[in-house]
Amino acid sequence: MKKYITTILLAFLAAIVLSQSNCEEYLENYIPIDLVDAMNYLNCTWPDSIKSEFKNSPKSKLFLYGGMGMRNGWNLWEGKNKLSKYFQNMGIYHPDDISSIIIESFHRKLNNEPILLKQQVKYYIASWEKVREKDKIIFDSLNLIFENKFNNLNKGDTVQIEFNLHRNNGTRIQQYPFYEKECNCLIKGIIKKKKLKKNKYFYGRYELHIKLISTCEKEEIIFWMEDTILKKGKKYKFFNLDNYRITKINTVAN
Repeated sequence: MKKYITTILLAFLAAIVLSQSNCEEYLENYIPIDLVDAMNYLNCTWPDSIKSEFKNSPKSKLFLYGGMGMRNGWNLWEGKNKLSKYFQNMGIYHPDDISSIIIESFHRKLNNEPILLKQQVKYYIASWEKVREKDKIIFDSLNLIFENKFNNLNKGDTVQIEFNLHRNNGTRIQQYPFYEKECNCLIKGIIKKKKLKKNKYFYGRYELHIKLISTCEKEEIIFWMEDTILKKGKKYKFFNLDNYRITKINTVAN
């Protein structure tokens, strides 16, 4: 990766020297192909008054100058065009980071400051490493919670599953309640099977197959915006601990 970044940086320096600023090349809906092309595009298409204002703006205010327009207008969210691939080859993937590097680089160029592309790239890569480290701590903590809960549930246990009845239709339920609201529909059932899936993270890993014994005092209820019908006496296999609030209310008799 380091060797590849070095190659990109050398190409970038060469492009600065050889780049043309023929503004007639930038037609409507044009999408730059690399950083140099992006800076030339901004130089050609921004009015002098905006460039002057931008040049004299503090770095804390640079995000106000077209970042969203770049991300949307240059299809950075899709990540498939030449500009996206150019940054991806340096380890920069998020559209916010791409637009930020372009904007900061253009600001540096207008102020005759060194672009410092390598340092910018390192900064964003390091930032994502910190995010991933924090996410891992959170994932590990949540996984431990769900693992302990899964281990404390057994085949034959009676459990209750929290839902919310939709306010406009008393036979339809929200799949799982908003946490700031109290549930108004407790579905009860018996665990018929526990299934531990080999997922990388806890999402969908801890699965319970539950036979329903009551459905909020109704014959049947339906998931809101879905066609899935829940009926008393039937078994369902999609109850995962990360998606549903499931509580043991009776332990299986030995």
